[in-house]
Amino acid sequence: MLDINFIRENIQTIEKSIKARKAKLDLNKLLKLDETRRELLGKVETLRSQKNQAAKNRDLDQGKQVKQSLEGLEKELGEIEADWGRLMLEVPNI
Repeated sequence: MLDINFIRENIQTIEKSIKARKAKLDLNKLLKLDETRRELLGKVETLRSQKNQAAKNRDLDQGKQVKQSLEGLEKELGEIEADWGRLMLEVPNI
C-alpha cells in the first residue's frame, strides 16, 4: 500500500497508474476523505487534551461535555477511517 503523503504529493502519477491498471478508484473521493479525516483527527486530539485537563482539574461538568462531543467525533472518525482504509487498499502500486 502506498503512503498517503506520497499519494497527496504525486496525484498525477497515481492517476496515470489508475488509468493504466484500469482500476475503479475515485481518487478525488480518497483525497477528500483524507482531508476530512485529518481535520477530525485534530479535533479529536484537542478534545482528548481538554478531557484530560478537565480530569486533572476535577471539573466533572466540563469533562462530561467534552466526553459527549468526543464520543460523537470518534464515531464519525471511525466511519471515515473505514471508508478511507478501504479506498487506500484500492490504490494501485506504481
